[in-house]
Amino acid sequence: MEDNELLNDFVIESKEHLADVENQFLAIEEKGASVDVNLVNEVFRAIHSIKGAAGFLGLTTVNDLAHSLENLLNMMRNKELTPTSAIVDVMLKAADTLSSMIDDVHNSASYDISHHVSALEKIASGETPDESENPAPEAPTTAPAAELSLDEQIEAAINAKLAEKKSAKQPEVTAASAPAPQPAREKSESEQPAGGKQQQSSPAPAPAPADASIRVSVNVLDSMMNLAGELVLSRNQLMQAVSSDEKSGLEATSARIDQVTSELQEAIMQTRMQQIGTVFGRFPRVVRDLSNKLGKQCDLVIEGKEVEVDKTIVEAIGDPLTHLVRHSIDHGIESPAERI
Repeated sequence: MEDNELLNDFVIESKEHLADVENQFLAIEEKGASVDVNLVNEVFRAIHSIKGAAGFLGLTTVNDLAHSLENLLNMMRNKELTPTSAIVDVMLKAADTLSSMIDDVHNSASYDISHHVSALEKIASGETPDESENPAPEAPTTAPAAELSLDEQIEAAINAKLAEKKSAKQPEVTAASAPAPQPAREKSESEQPAGGKQQQSSPAPAPAPADASIRVSVNVLDSMMNLAGELVLSRNQLMQAVSSDEKSGLEATSARIDQVTSELQEAIMQTRMQQIGTVFGRFPRVVRDLSNKLGKQCDLVIEGKEVEVDKTIVEAIGDPLTHLVRHSIDHGIESPAERI
């Protein structure tokens, strides 16, 4: 039980560390030779924390991959390595696999990270990244013969997401019971089908299952504690008024209970509110990878990230909006040649 609790804490903390790493890598890529040491340090600290905790828990595969990433980040912050797009691409794909292993922590040892470690070590030794070892993510597949309209595809994605949440049986997420889809495990060459197309070593991550945990502001928790205290006080006053048959006391106490319970309900609802920016955060990587794959020039501008909506809505619209962004790049943006 204690081991499961430790693993669960590790998963939660590691996800927090990785939450911003992807976009930080993209920011590092954009800076190029003008290395932002503070930004690199932030990523370094996140990966270093994961490495240390993984080593303590005996998660050797997670530890090894984090260590290889950490080495390159250390070179970047010491100005020994310029973060080119090709280098960042290798690091992003390694971070994808690191995230997948953390999501599936009990099976992390079965992941093949050898090609990631090899690619990272080659960069550290001064070699240019080999595109064949780190293929770009596949472009989104086109719809089958009976092609659905975009609206129908988005509606289907929303319904599937809601059905997934409805069928979830465990209200709590623990490292031992966290439902995870079959991981996109890194296959060795011996596992590749003979004569068939070799599978991508780092496919785009599959949509993660809805997380039953949620971050809550300390201020919101303090407010709920205060309201709960007032509710207990009002209950005691109500019981006293009933026992003494004081009608005036009953009316005043009832009014106070009504007010406190309404405020408590609002505070509880507030705990479920999340900034919609948690959904938008995945778009920069999607736009980067797909525009590179298709040879298109795209700029992503995000507004309104601070708007708060219920956690259920955030989870439900993530995949449909991602599909919409992919569809827009694939079919709505011309290539440079077509624009001319």
